[in-house]
Amino acid sequence: MKLITKVLIAIAAIFTTSIGNAQTPTAHNVFMTPIVQASPIIPFDVTLANSAISSYTIETTPDASEGVLSININALVIPVSTGMMITPDLVYNLAFTPNPTFTGEVVFTYSATDESSNVSNVAKYTIPVVAQQPVILPISLLNFTGSEAGKKVQLYWQTSNEINSSYFELQKSTDGNNFETFATTTAKGNTTINNYQGTDDLFFYHYKTIYYRLKMVDINGTYKYSTIVMITLDVAVKNSIKAWPLPFTNNLNIAYTSDTDETVKISIHSINGAAVTTISSNVKKGNNVINLNQAQSILPGTYLLTISNSTKAQTIKVIKQ
Repeated sequence: MKLITKVLIAIAAIFTTSIGNAQTPTAHNVFMTPIVQASPIIPFDVTLANSAISSYTIETTPDASEGVLSININALVIPVSTGMMITPDLVYNLAFTPNPTFTGEVVFTYSATDESSNVSNVAKYTIPVVAQQPVILPISLLNFTGSEAGKKVQLYWQTSNEINSSYFELQKSTDGNNFETFATTTAKGNTTINNYQGTDDLFFYHYKTIYYRLKMVDINGTYKYSTIVMITLDVAVKNSIKAWPLPFTNNLNIAYTSDTDETVKISIHSINGAAVTTISSNVKKGNNVINLNQAQSILPGTYLLTISNSTKAQTIKVIKQ
């Protein structure tokens, strides 16, 4: 009888352990292939156990001396901070921009939460950053700078020793990763010092930050890029709000850009004006991400989300699934 009892206890323990493991997702360490410049990162690696992943949490971020981990939300590039929750659909919008002088391994950590609120272990994400092999051109780029005023960016660069230089391409990006050419300038030729300038008209742009680089092309097609110039725009829409995912289920994240450190009121009303929930949140100057924990208790439907401060209020439509 004692032997049977021990066997039953052992089986029960194994069964309990198996059920416990089946209820928790497992996050795995990720090791990317080496990068040399701003690049999107591959998605997180999680083994599901009980239900689908509802969000990922950034447990630690890279050191500031190594570079910036960022996320692109509807063309708004936001630095990722410790504790930020990211929905599965936005994982593909993560990118890492290494500092120009840094080489080595960049490490941050993450965890996953499933739709049953089970939280995984904390896993490491490693991004090796290597030095880009230099392309040697006869041309010497002395400087490349830019400034913004009146919805236009003026770009300036200076060269020397333009031996067999063909042309320059001015390129821009809204995420620091994907660049497009918007202007081409013919090289002046073999003189001691040459000065150039170009203009980018931002009349139809509403981004907070734009990145510029110069592509220098030789007559045989060989080329290299300049360092990236980052311009913070005064023409960007300020105090703007965005929400994701839409439609939402358990979690609702709100991106809010503020001119100053302040306390804002966040309220959700039904279409007919009935108040659903109201909270206050302390935000910092710049880009903020606010997680609305009360979203789980909201009934399915269409709502109006409003963020207000002492001077104005902004409202967007959100949908609970």
